[in-house]
Amino acid sequence: MALTVIWQTIGVEFSFHGFVTDVDLLQMNDRFYRDPRCLDMRYRLCDFSAINGAEKHHHIVQLMADTDKTATLNMPRQWIALILPAHLDSGIHQLAQRYCDAMADSGWSVGVFETRGQARDWLRAALPTYSSQIP
Repeated sequence: MALTVIWQTIGVEFSFHGFVTDVDLLQMNDRFYRDPRCLDMRYRLCDFSAINGAEKHHHIVQLMADTDKTATLNMPRQWIALILPAHLDSGIHQLAQRYCDAMADSGWSVGVFETRGQARDWLRAALPTYSSQIP
């Protein structure tokens, strides 16, 4: 798996390529929280459109959601956009839904989108003050 990370002014973009493992997902979260810039971020855009498969372990998704819920103590509002095109395996979509369900009571907003454009439109609408800073 290859992961491209782009830090923007108010957000960070993670783009995955190839086969994504549970370790890859955990490392993405770890990389985000270890960087001091995370406290200034308003959104995360996680693009899975270039993957060709993924491990599908529900306990990893729950662990990520639990980590993110703990982070709400220091970062009360975040918007997380997950880009999952329709052609991806239904199991991957089920994991994304499980994450959304786990985060429902967190105060963070999570959305699943088929395209990067849809995800960015949602982020711009959710963060109108910062919309010009969302590329």
